[in-house]
Amino acid sequence: MRPVMTMKALHDDRGRRTGIEDAAEGKFHGWGVEYEEFENGPGNYSVAIVEMADGTVQTLMPWAIRFLDGEDAKLQALNDFLSQPVIG
Repeated sequence: MRPVMTMKALHDDRGRRTGIEDAAEGKFHGWGVEYEEFENGPGNYSVAIVEMADGTVQTLMPWAIRFLDGEDAKLQALNDFLSQPVIG
């Protein structure tokens, strides 16, 4: 799992989005799909599945997360596993 910072939208007094700010750290589990019903049928959209520090799980829009590790985190995790395997 990759560490992420979740973000929340900031709004002015008229409800217009004016920016985003950091909200809380969590662990990214993967991508999922949610949907919303409209008059002419459902609309699907991607969401990030994030486990929060208190154990709750949230689904967030992709703009609402920022990965905290480097781009080569998966390769580093694999290298760590191969040099010190947990199994066997």
